Amino acid sequence: MARLDNTENVLTGKMSTMEYICSLIESKHAHVAERNPDVLWTYDIQVAQWCQIRDAQAAGKKVVFFGGPVPTDIIYAFDCQPFPRRASAA
Repeated sequence: MARLDNTENVLTGKMSTMEYICSLIESKHAHVAERNPDVLWTYDIQVAQWCQIRDAQAAGKKVVFFGGPVPTDIIYAFDCQPFPRRASAA
């Protein structure tokens, strides 16, 4: 699994926050693939979501932050990458 020592790279600007999140999720995905492949599908979803957001700018797409009930098909239709804002549990 990825270690938290990469936080130093994030704090100094050598690694973006998205790169850090993706490396952490990909590391967890590899770990779960070895240990418990029955629940691997939950990590497949996270890897797909975070890595698509990370790679959006390189692919020439804009990231669209939204909250509430928004059909993501509309966002994809405009060749953008959706980034849902999660409501915090209060």
